[in-house]
Amino acid sequence: MKTLTKKILTDTLDGTCLYPKYPNGDLSESHPNYPFVDSSITDEQFKQEAERFNPLKEFWEVLDYKDFNGLKQKSDIFVMHPFEEKIINSNQLAIPLETLMYVNHKATTEQLNISQKNPLWQYSTNNSGIESFISELSQKNSSENFVIKTPFSAAGDGVFIYDKNKCHNTSLEKMSQLIELSKKRGNNEYLVQQFVAGSDLSLQGFISKSGELHYVGKGIQKIGEYGEYDGLEVSEDLPNQKQINLLTSVSNHVAPKGFYGFFGLDIKETQNGDLHIIDPNFRPTDGTPKYLKQLGII
Repeated sequence: MKTLTKKILTDTLDGTCLYPKYPNGDLSESHPNYPFVDSSITDEQFKQEAERFNPLKEFWEVLDYKDFNGLKQKSDIFVMHPFEEKIINSNQLAIPLETLMYVNHKATTEQLNISQKNPLWQYSTNNSGIESFISELSQKNSSENFVIKTPFSAAGDGVFIYDKNKCHNTSLEKMSQLIELSKKRGNNEYLVQQFVAGSDLSLQGFISKSGELHYVGKGIQKIGEYGEYDGLEVSEDLPNQKQINLLTSVSNHVAPKGFYGFFGLDIKETQNGDLHIIDPNFRPTDGTPKYLKQLGII
């Protein structure tokens, strides 16, 4: 697998632009089913999010975080997550909308994991209480820990690790927060997996328009006890063969569907080296500028 170069980047992304913003409630009030709506996030936080990607301007047009009108005038747009077609015409997206929805849905990890299977169960809270929800999960899952996820989320905000040995009241409170956040997004569906113990890794690749895979970087994720994302530390180590095989398999799966550009995989690596993809991020991530700096591209 080749390592990413600046020429590959500029050749692939020439004429395209990145819109590095997660829509807030103001943008999405008329679109309540949009999966990334959190009205508690301030404009200042959005601005910081966009500024984090400013280093990419060296080879990629990065639109201003408030440049929504400019966005609607452009084509070949890369977005941080799938926007509803009501917000952006799908013809303006660099990646087909149905592809974006598929590759970023957490259930897709079942198709992306090439050897280690950790089945997903789907649940709906509907009108049942949180106590009933957790009780049902506890009865159906034999392990001490399990992970509850919303189908779409970012930066760990839709992920909750439930540990039967931790304080029950604290768990109920955390679970309530997840459900309330999901309700804001018009969502009552959840994906559940048994918790996998191991190191929290992140692998990033880049697919050219011709479908060729290039290695971008590898990092160690900092994850809180309930699943909170706390940042990423870039690793100096090159990927091992299992990690290369996983990146290659994922690339071979998504490239024929029309996906190209950056993609990140959040992974659990067990003590014996087994790899479990736990979250797909088919977009630039907060690690992207760090990896490109490590490669000497920016």
